[in-house]
Amino acid sequence: MDVTDGCARYALRYWLRDPQVDDATDSRVRAHALAALDRAGIHLASRREERLVFAEDEARRAALAAAEIARRMNTLRMVPLFGSLSDDERAQVAQHLVHAPFLAGDVVTRQGAVAHWLYLVIEGAAEICDETGGTRRYVSSLGPGDIFRERGMLTGELRGSAAGAHAAASARTDMLARIRAFFGLD
Repeated sequence: MDVTDGCARYALRYWLRDPQVDDATDSRVRAHALAALDRAGIHLASRREERLVFAEDEARRAALAAAEIARRMNTLRMVPLFGSLSDDERAQVAQHLVHAPFLAGDVVTRQGAVAHWLYLVIEGAAEICDETGGTRRYVSSLGPGDIFRERGMLTGELRGSAAGAHAAASARTDMLARIRAFFGLD
């Protein structure tokens, strides 16, 4: 009936002629079922669980935050738009990035919408499509290091095409979305 945590769960159904003796019958039916399983060499599994506990102190949080900023800075180095920035400037931009995961098939942005974000593809791919006249036409694909919606974010221009996460490249597309306020365009 179900497989959870690596264990199979079965349902055993039986009919009672006398509903008054259901508890005793349940016990006997279970005993017979266990004996039959034992004869077949099938033993009941006991549920196992493993838990890892981390002390979440300030030093650990600071180390995780520093590692995340370093990862973001490395990503920004591969983007031509941010390539000419100094490490200090790149660190400033990295601190303002917002992690925005999209799954394959998700619509990242719609054609004609106001651009509030600059999107940076970190992993996977995004597909750009034109949806004018009620038809959807493929325009291009974007991969790791590619950005989109930068012009619309800076100028307020409406989106000329739609973008969606692309299933062929990755089941999950991770993007960092750059908030518009960082450029002072609120």
